[in-house]
Order: sequence, then C-alpha cells, then structure tokens
Amino acid sequence: MPLNLTAQQRPCQAAAMEPGSTLLQMIQKIKTENSSYQDIGFVTYQDNTGINTNYFINVAGMGFDAYVVLNTSGKKEKKTRSKFSYLFSLFRSLMSYKCLPARIYLDGNEVFYGNLFSFNVGIGKYNGGGMMQVPDAIPDDGLFDLTVFRKMSKFKVLFHVKDLYDGSFKTMKEVSIFRGKDLVFHSDHPISLECDGELLGHSPFTFSIIERGFRFIW
Repeated sequence: MPLNLTAQQRPCQAAAMEPGSTLLQMIQKIKTENSSYQDIGFVTYQDNTGINTNYFINVAGMGFDAYVVLNTSGKKEKKTRSKFSYLFSLFRSLMSYKCLPARIYLDGNEVFYGNLFSFNVGIGKYNGGGMMQVPDAIPDDGLFDLTVFRKMSKFKVLFHVKDLYDGSFKTMKEVSIFRGKDLVFHSDHPISLECDGELLGHSPFTFSIIERGFRFIW
C-alpha cells in the first residue's frame, strides 16, 4: 500500500523548468535545486465500477461543494474557472440542493452525525475560485483540516458567502472544524465527492494522509 511509504521512499516531484529544458537538465535540477515537501491525500470512494481510489494535494469537497462541481462540469464556465463563474454556479446549484444525513469518524471517534450541507477535507487552504474553506490548513503538518457545514437556510448561505474568502465563517454555529489523520464518511444516500476540482464518485469514503509525499523543486 502506498500509505506505508515515506516521502523519501516514494516522493512525487514537480520541478519548475525553463522552456526547452532537456531531460538531463531536469534530472540535474532535481539533484541540486531548493525544494520543499507537502502532504498528499489518499481517498477511497464508490463509483459505477465499484470501489476506487485517488490522490489529491489541495482540497476534497463533499455535499454542496461537490454538487457545485457537478453542475459546472461540461459547461462553458468550466473553461475559465473564474471567480465570477464559480459564484454563478454556486448560486444556481443552491436553488436545487438538498442536505442529506451523514456520519463522520476522525481517528476512530465520531465527530459528526446529522444533516450535512457541505464538508471539506484540506491539505491546502484555498479552492473554489479563491475561497478559504479550510483556513487553518498547513500543507506539511501531516494532518487533514476538516470543515463541516451543518444544514442551514439558503438565505444564510447567501449571506455568508463573502465570509468564505477570509475564513471568518468559522464563527458560525453551523460550522465545526477538526484536525486529524484518518477519516471515515458514511451516508444512507450517495453523497458526491470532488478532489482538486475533479468530480470522482460518491460515498462511502475513507481518507488517509501521506506525510510530505509531494516534493516541489525550484
């Protein structure tokens, strides 16, 4: 299993290169240049082929967050991914979205059970056209940051959209924030999943973290 490997044993690397660089130059850069590491998320989910897996390096979203991606996929605004197009899709999706009950376990402990509006699992802070839905995330601390949005009125969602851009939504009574390594997500009805903006499948989910598994080179 890849989750048993350390960053030094199985690093995923990304190097910033000049146009026209050769393979030899790229290898030399990897050996000599400055670098930093960040964590990688590993998720299992269900789709029409059965149980599947994927990796992500920024934010995974479930519930309303994935519903917005679902309603954006294949449409013209997907080509630009601008802040305006994302907000337009968000408002349009809100009109037809329905909360569903879900249960969340973190490191073996139940941390949520109830009607879920949206849920984010973050390594990085930002997604959705600059929104800060996991504002306390640290990309190399070996932990996921979780933001749970309980069911709330559509009017309240619209009123607080602006707070997603500075993280001030954390004070809302419908919001809970957690931090941990291993996550299990169950629901009686399928709840969709997106990772780094890509729609993948539906619940149930498990999440694990690969500490410092991604290496940036500059």
